[in-house]
Amino acid sequence: MRLEAGKGVEGYGALNEDSVHYVAIRVKPENFESAVKRLSDILGLEFVYLGGESHGIRMALAMEARLEIVTTVSDNVDTTATDAASYPAVMAARDIETKGEGAYLCVFGVKNIDEAVARAEKAGARAMARYDVDQWLGPESKFRVFREAVLEEMYGMNFCLRQVEEK
Repeated sequence: MRLEAGKGVEGYGALNEDSVHYVAIRVKPENFESAVKRLSDILGLEFVYLGGESHGIRMALAMEARLEIVTTVSDNVDTTATDAASYPAVMAARDIETKGEGAYLCVFGVKNIDEAVARAEKAGARAMARYDVDQWLGPESKFRVFREAVLEEMYGMNFCLRQVEEK
């Protein structure tokens, strides 16, 4: 199943409750399909495939369980790229190379991304990248706002602050 731009994420639940949206697991490209199948079989989950290929990544999300699997679209990612569009693939490739497969990201819902980033930075965390994800989803998206800020690594994983508002 593929989640299409503009079709929404029914079953995802309330998105701005100052709570964990989901945890992401990174895998090598050659293990992506088998990881989706294995976790589906073991945990009884249904994953939907998300976009991301234009940014060099593939993603599958089990919405009800709030679990995502991420990989790069190939083994040949230019890990020296610094543009924002390449950031997801660069970080996934670097992490797979240096840390291997495993949990790497906790996405945390916030009511206001700017206030959340300011709070995090005041507490000593650094926002490494910010995205207006709603631009990737297209005009038919059910979201009015879909913004993210990825914080530097803490405790062996990255935290991503996410503000989502439906239309």
